[in-house]
Amino acid sequence: MKADGKYPAEGVVVEIGEGVYPVRDTFELGPSDAGLPGAPVVYRARPGANVVLSGGTSIPFSKFEKVSDPATLSRLISEARNKVLVADLAALGIRDYGDIKQQGFSTPFLPAHMEVYGNDRLFELAKWPNEGSLKIGKVLDSGAIPMNELHGGKFQDPALLNPDYVPRGGTFEFDYDRADRWKLASDIWLKGVFSRGFAHDNLQVEKIDFEKRTLTTVQPHLYGISAWADTNPMTKSRHYVVYNLLEELDRPGECFVDKESGKLYLMPREEKPLDRVEITVFEKPFIAIENTAHIRIEGVTLENGRGMGIYMENAEQVVLDNLTVRGFGILGIMMGQGVEGGHEGPVHEFTGTPVSRYVGNIKAHHYENSTWDRRAGKNCTIQNCRIYNTGQGGVIIDGGSKVDLSAGNNRIVNCELYRNSNLRASYSPAVSIYGVGNAVRNCRIHHQPHNAVTLFGNDHAVEFNEIDHILQEGYEDMGAFYIGRNPSDMGNRVVGNYFHDICADEHRRITGVYLDDGTGGTLVASNIFYKVGSPRFGAAYVHFGHRNTIQQNVFIDCPAPVKFILSTPRWETRRKSALWEKRLFEDIDINAPPYSERYPLLDGFLDVASRTNTVSGNIFVNCEEGCGTSGGKVGLDQDGDLLLEGNRAVKLELPLTPFRLEMLRKAPLKGVTECASIPLDKIGLQSGN
Repeated sequence: MKADGKYPAEGVVVEIGEGVYPVRDTFELGPSDAGLPGAPVVYRARPGANVVLSGGTSIPFSKFEKVSDPATLSRLISEARNKVLVADLAALGIRDYGDIKQQGFSTPFLPAHMEVYGNDRLFELAKWPNEGSLKIGKVLDSGAIPMNELHGGKFQDPALLNPDYVPRGGTFEFDYDRADRWKLASDIWLKGVFSRGFAHDNLQVEKIDFEKRTLTTVQPHLYGISAWADTNPMTKSRHYVVYNLLEELDRPGECFVDKESGKLYLMPREEKPLDRVEITVFEKPFIAIENTAHIRIEGVTLENGRGMGIYMENAEQVVLDNLTVRGFGILGIMMGQGVEGGHEGPVHEFTGTPVSRYVGNIKAHHYENSTWDRRAGKNCTIQNCRIYNTGQGGVIIDGGSKVDLSAGNNRIVNCELYRNSNLRASYSPAVSIYGVGNAVRNCRIHHQPHNAVTLFGNDHAVEFNEIDHILQEGYEDMGAFYIGRNPSDMGNRVVGNYFHDICADEHRRITGVYLDDGTGGTLVASNIFYKVGSPRFGAAYVHFGHRNTIQQNVFIDCPAPVKFILSTPRWETRRKSALWEKRLFEDIDINAPPYSERYPLLDGFLDVASRTNTVSGNIFVNCEEGCGTSGGKVGLDQDGDLLLEGNRAVKLELPLTPFRLEMLRKAPLKGVTECASIPLDKIGLQSGN
């Protein structure tokens, strides 16, 4: 129509009728599918229709029966034998079950194994223990330590991978009898924290020595395996659970896939009868929007894939509106390319090959290539969407140029994101932001095992969101919002958000806003922090940063409002490092335009005496202590690099019921929220979701 000059002035609408549509190939939208300015091509569900794009296969519940095979029954605990059901997938023609992978810290993001859903809820692979975790016992062999042996350490150029590296697993002792039940199991996995408290991993068991009571893993962990110790928060965080065991299928909501026999075992949840079970099959993106513009997709559900829902590259003026995106093994939505190459196991940094429709180890490639242009596009919006039950993150947005500081203007607006780390429990946040000038606004982000938002780049805005119940599974040294390791990532704003119910005891170090490893020029303003942080890190934490401003926030019932380490020795080490030299003067040049013009605060950046952080105009309500150092000492500053002014502490009698955003809107804390310029009516989801 465009070629013939017959394209409608109002655009084109493609309506999709009621139904569940199996996805067996990627729906591609390219240059020839573009709309025109003010006249987009709209793909939408017909009004009132429930339109579902499914990458799974549906198994009628009638195909399940109680387990009767004596050999299988003997492997189940007695209490479970009459409750476990089995379906013969192979007899139904289903034979691609995928493989569990090492989805862990600094490993590639890859398609998941076959996952199982019932009533829109994930069946968890059977594990032990059902509640809590196990302490890592005495370590006999830490295994290879890729952080030192693969790159870095004795190899001075971290971009060059050691060709002689051998990815050897580790061995440690255990002290329980339960393992005696697992002698017939053949594909056992461990998941947990094996060294540092922020780094979750999944490791396959190579061998169990039942006499010596030792476990040996197939893969190494990035930092090697270390034992639990009652020494400090890092060592206390080391733990694991054992999973993918038929023998441990003993509670509702668990499953096990016997790949040899092709049978699926599960124990249904009791609260709602199942009419069908969905298993994930399709691994590629459901929709790919590439090199095109002026397209809208509205009102459909995308569900049950092993990879990602929507991939966007070099897109402009694309709007994703009112979508439900759920049940994906990697991500819901990704803007920009991924990367191939490097190493199939954990690698902290490397230079790979950018590729389309693939995730891989973006974090490690970006670590070595901080100005990487992932070709995401510009002026795109993801709005009014619900994105949940994903395995390795919710949404990755990018756009803009780290080199010339041009903005991407890509936005996530009025979306709800939760349970976005079902497989990779750390560093797979609900939202990852790259590039320059992108935004997350008016979203509700909640119930995440690790962090909610991770940010890289410049001039981004995280504004008016409600962020709660984050860092729920015992991880430490992390924040609900996190930025770090590149002092040139300036101009970012964390403004007008409501952080709540993100608390930990004295044995963990977590925070609401974490400005890590030299982060500078970040504004943290007009936020509410309610029950956020730990005694060591506070509700906001500055880790030897520069020129950050924390102002006009309200901290309510927090262990401490702001904690900091502004160590001059640590700063000296960083400022002389090859990493900072590369990021500040080779990848870009902070002493030349556009950086010297956009961020005059970078003038004299490496002058130790000129990196003051400001904490001003904040109100501390019923906080246990004031601002102080991370070690617990309360005081003005550590090295003369913190300016505290105009803050005040108050005591108020608060309602016993949990603070909800609706409560604060109806009954603001008199003399508190209005004094801090808190925009209560603008925070959180707005009408339309």
